[in-house]
Amino acid sequence: HKVVTACRVPGSIDVLRSYLAEELFQAIRNQTGSSYGVYAYVVNHPGGARALQIGGAVGIEQTALSLKAIYELLEQIAKGLVPPEKLNQARYVVARRSLSSNLGVGEMMRTLRQAVLHEQSIKSLEQRPQRIAAVKATDLAKLLAPCRGHVVTALVSKEKQVRPSLAQFGIPVKIIDVPKPGKDK
Repeated sequence: HKVVTACRVPGSIDVLRSYLAEELFQAIRNQTGSSYGVYAYVVNHPGGARALQIGGAVGIEQTALSLKAIYELLEQIAKGLVPPEKLNQARYVVARRSLSSNLGVGEMMRTLRQAVLHEQSIKSLEQRPQRIAAVKATDLAKLLAPCRGHVVTALVSKEKQVRPSLAQFGIPVKIIDVPKPGKDK
């Protein structure tokens, strides 16, 4: 059973991704026991559009509760309600990952190549630690501002099994049947 929630976001969101992944892992995996992991990542689309996606595999009986946890956390962040100690932890994780992902020559070259592809200057790479350290809860709220009211959730599941629990939490459902390959539409 797969859950993906996405919304379009601008700019660099490494700290937001780190915070979301940790908090949702705690909320969904540790509190409900319904998932082996929840992930937040960015998908780049042609033309420069980017989408923040939150995904994970959850048990059918925990689908609505898991979605509720995702929606609630997104709303808290959108209101700037990120505990300072958790924001510090997310910044630390991003900084550590940045350091460890650039320890070898190959890794450094990939970072430089990505900077060139995304039209970033070397100066922007040099300033990355200061930018990470300067991220505030209000910055995360601004990143999520375009998402409010524009969240799309996709579930791969049997309708009969998941609809009752979604209805219990007031989560609207629109069924979109995807035709099987080789079948007429």
